[in-house]
Amino acid sequence: MDETNGSFAAEIEGALLRHTVEPWFPRVVDAERGGFLQDFGPDWSPAPARPRSVVYQARMVWVTATLARCRPDLPLPFAEWAERGLEALKRDFVIDDGVVCFWEGRTDETHLYATAFALYATAAVHRATGSADARELGESIVDRLEAVGWDPAARVFREALPARSAPSGGRDLLGVPRGARSSNAQLHLVEAFTEWLRARDDSRVAERLDLTLAWLEDVVGQGGGALVRHYDVSGRPLDSVRSWGHDVEALHLVDDARTVLGLNGTSALERVARLAYARGLDNRFGGMEVGRTRWRRDRRKIGWVQAEALTCAARLSARSAGPPEWAPPPQRIWRFIRDRVLDPVHGGWREYLSRQGKPVHPMDKAHPWKACYHELRALLEAEKGQ
Repeated sequence: MDETNGSFAAEIEGALLRHTVEPWFPRVVDAERGGFLQDFGPDWSPAPARPRSVVYQARMVWVTATLARCRPDLPLPFAEWAERGLEALKRDFVIDDGVVCFWEGRTDETHLYATAFALYATAAVHRATGSADARELGESIVDRLEAVGWDPAARVFREALPARSAPSGGRDLLGVPRGARSSNAQLHLVEAFTEWLRARDDSRVAERLDLTLAWLEDVVGQGGGALVRHYDVSGRPLDSVRSWGHDVEALHLVDDARTVLGLNGTSALERVARLAYARGLDNRFGGMEVGRTRWRRDRRKIGWVQAEALTCAARLSARSAGPPEWAPPPQRIWRFIRDRVLDPVHGGWREYLSRQGKPVHPMDKAHPWKACYHELRALLEAEKGQ
C-alpha cells in the first residue's frame, strides 16, 4: 500500500461510497412506515424482523443528517430521510414529552443510553436542516433529562429512568445494576450533549456536560487509570471489564466535548486510550482486539472497535501540535479494516472476526445494535485529518 496522504484519502473516499453509502442507501429507508429498516443478512437480503430499537433508528437519523450536512455533493435526499426518520422516531419511541423508549412498544422503562441517542439524532437534524420540530423535540428531551435524570448528590445522571411504571431491582435495559452507572451510557450522553451544543447555545447543557466530564475523570482516577464497565453511585468500579474499543472511543468523545466547551489541556482519558492502543493492537495479525475480563483476554476483532480505533487515531494525528508519540498512525488501523473488515463481495463492514481476521460466523449487515454510525464517523474523521 502506498502510504501517501493522497492514496490514503482516496481509499477512505472509496470505502465511504462503496461500503457505506451504496449498500445502505436507499435500501434501509422504510418508505412505508418512515424511519429505517434494521434487519439485513450477510448478503443484504432481508432478515427476520426483530423489535425496532431506538438506538438503531437514532443512529441512522444521525447518519443521514450528517451526510446531508457534510456531503451535499452526494445525489441522495439525505436531509429528507433524516427529517422523516426523526418523525418516525418521535412517533414510535417518544411516549410523552421527552420520554424515550428503548424498544418500540415497551413503555415500562427508559434509559439514559436510549435518551442520549435520541437527543444525538435530534441535534444532528437540527444542525443539518434547522428544523424547528427537531429543536422542540431536543428541548423536551433535555427538560426530561434534567427533571428525572440529574442526581444532584452524585453530580451525575441516573441511567434507569422511569417512564410510566419502571421496575425496581435487578438490572436495567442496558444490563447495568439499577442505581449504578456505566461508562458507556455516560460517554454517549457526552456525545449527545456535544452535538446539541453544536446545534444550540444552551448554557444548562454546557454545565451538565462539564460536570459529566468531571465525573468521568474521577472514575478513571478511582479505577487506577482504567475505564471499566460499571460503577456505583460514588464512582467506585464494580467490575474489571476492559473494552479497548470503548477506551479509544472515550478519548475522542471527551476530546470533542472539551473542544466545544473551550477547555484547555488534556484529559485523563488520554492514559486510558494510550493503554488501549498498547494492549489492544495486535502486532501479529493487525487490528484492535475486543478487551479483557478479570480472567481472560478476548482476542476477537469487531468492526465497530476498528472504526473507533481509526476515529481516535485520526483525531490524534490531526492535532496542531502533532500526535503524541504513543498514538498509532491512522493508516495502520485502516489497513486491517480495508483487508479484513470490508466485505469485498457484498459491500459493507463485517462485524465479528477471529483474531486472524477471518469471519467467525455468518454476520448480519444490520440489526438492532448495528447501524453504520461507527464507520461513518471514522471515515469522516479520517478524511478531515488529511
